[in-house]
Amino acid sequence: WVVVVDEEKHNRLLLRDVLEMRGHQVEEAVDGKEALQAVAAQLPDIILLDIMMPGMDGFEVCKRLKEEPRTAHIPVLMITALREREDLLRGIELGANDFLSKPIDMQEVALKVRNGIYAKKLFDENLSFRRELEHKVAERTEQLRQAHAALEQAHLRALQQVRELNARDRLIKLQMAPPSSAAEAYAEIARIVAEMLQSAEVTVYCAGEDGGSLRACAGQKMGEVVPLADGASPVVSVYQRGQPWCGEDGLTVVPIAYSAEILGVIEVGHLNGERESLVFNALQRAAREVTLVLRVMEMADDLEGGELEITELLDMESV
Repeated sequence: WVVVVDEEKHNRLLLRDVLEMRGHQVEEAVDGKEALQAVAAQLPDIILLDIMMPGMDGFEVCKRLKEEPRTAHIPVLMITALREREDLLRGIELGANDFLSKPIDMQEVALKVRNGIYAKKLFDENLSFRRELEHKVAERTEQLRQAHAALEQAHLRALQQVRELNARDRLIKLQMAPPSSAAEAYAEIARIVAEMLQSAEVTVYCAGEDGGSLRACAGQKMGEVVPLADGASPVVSVYQRGQPWCGEDGLTVVPIAYSAEILGVIEVGHLNGERESLVFNALQRAAREVTLVLRVMEMADDLEGGELEITELLDMESV
């Protein structure tokens, strides 16, 4: 596909005959404006551009074509009767790929057009190859990113499982050898959960002595008192309903439950990202072990006071 730009009809027809004889399709333009319109409508394989034209001359047309990324790679053969070195250098500076001298030599036209089209073919093939390569690189990069993310997630799961197993082992030891006081037990429970979750924002709440509040008996917010009448508090909501809760900000609260009895709650602040689901599940499992620790302590007190019933021991088997 060749665009021939020349104000002289005789030259256009002569070039058309030569090019069509060699199998090229030809589009004619009589001036610079028409040439730019023809190129914009359909990108040619090469442009034969006369320099001396009224209005917009060949130099200006060439300049505009080479400044536009969409057309910059199209070969331009400038047709000229000029012999001045400065004119040739100006054409080269503006991006002309070669020159055709007037009077036109038909053999020269055929050879230079063939070479120009071949050069563009190589450019197009290279561009296509580069785009395909960029696509494959992007595709492969995404695959590697996904693989890396999967490995990282697996690594997080493995670390969390190790921490959880260690925490459960420590909680089982607390069940077998309960601390001498509830304060010590709650403090150790808070430490174990904090280390398991790698979080300093852990608080263990238990029922207040007044029966109308929850008290932070260990952890970050130790000493804080939350009235049970505070229905907006996630801590109170979980304590009253017995259902775990996760907030949008990552705040997580799980119940410490024995059968239908809620012994307390564990609050962990600002869980987020890929660890959230892993930590949330681990926290719920840990809460069940904490339940047994607290229940064993209650039973030890009951045993010491002669109040332990055999049904309580049997109930422990089902927890």
